[in-house]
Amino acid sequence: VVGSGLDHVYPHRNHDLWQRVAAEGALVSESPLGRPPERWRFPARNRIIAALSRAVVVVESRDRGGSMLTAGEALDRGVPVLAVPGPVLTEHSAGTNRLITEGATLVRDVTDVLVAVGAGAPLGSGRSGVRAGSGVDEPADPATAAVAAVLSPAPVSAERVADAAGVGVVEALTALARLEAAGRARRVPGGYEAVVS
Repeated sequence: VVGSGLDHVYPHRNHDLWQRVAAEGALVSESPLGRPPERWRFPARNRIIAALSRAVVVVESRDRGGSMLTAGEALDRGVPVLAVPGPVLTEHSAGTNRLITEGATLVRDVTDVLVAVGAGAPLGSGRSGVRAGSGVDEPADPATAAVAAVLSPAPVSAERVADAAGVGVVEALTALARLEAAGRARRVPGGYEAVVS
């Protein structure tokens, strides 16, 4: 999805990439032919990216910028937002780390993304942190077990879950993501709650 007319390659060094995408996929733009890139078109373009996505993964971002706008557009549309954590003292990780603290799914590798879009191995298949038991998934690692034990039907923030479970916030968020993918927890306004069957 580009922020200029389809006949106006931007940046010019991406000419070969544009040709490859056009041949193997699709170039999409709402700008008329001949229209050069204009600053306001890029945030507008991000809403299309979000709408076309099964999930939005933010790999690196400052606290403000195009990636964060795309994440916001995705959230507005109910599209899952995932983020790769980064060093806390690096401004290029400020946005991704904030997304994680606000409830975005933490991404460790491609499997986390595949699980989020329903294309990965289900939890309990070897890669996951949840082990299949006799009809009930049991957490396979101590952090996930501790988080599962403190969840209740009342919404609670990830920070409070971490405190109650005696684990770090990143561990708690990872465990919550596993439990969410397993259908044992859900993200709601105010944090997370247990799914009661």
